[in-house]
Amino acid sequence: MDKLSPLTDEECHALLRSRGLGRLGFTSGALPVVLPVNYLDRGDHLLLRTGVGPILEAAWAGQVACLEIDASEPVGHEGWSVLVTGRLHEIADPAQLKAVRALPLLAWARPDARHYVRLSIELLSGRRLGHDRTWPPAGTGVP
Repeated sequence: MDKLSPLTDEECHALLRSRGLGRLGFTSGALPVVLPVNYLDRGDHLLLRTGVGPILEAAWAGQVACLEIDASEPVGHEGWSVLVTGRLHEIADPAQLKAVRALPLLAWARPDARHYVRLSIELLSGRRLGHDRTWPPAGTGVP
């Protein structure tokens, strides 16, 4: 039997740090959009790097957005997912910009990515799907 179990915040952050590419969901022109983005986990927020376009426009508007990462192993029916939900904001303060420019954050798809955006971590959740190794429960008579 498969078992779905919640991940702790610490496990979620460890998984976020183990990756650097996720899917950012937000609205653009009143329609849902999901785009791949590179990110860094900074503890209380994720840092994104982008060019001029819908992500930056969403940040200027302070929109609510979510970032999702996952991994799965379909043969064994195992996997996990992590979801971060918060607000997008462009980093415009010169001192903060100087600090974030020194971080190892690349934007694979956007060589023109000169803007930095913060996604606050207001909601953090994660789930792991795996086999319940105790199935069937002892004493049930189920083979």
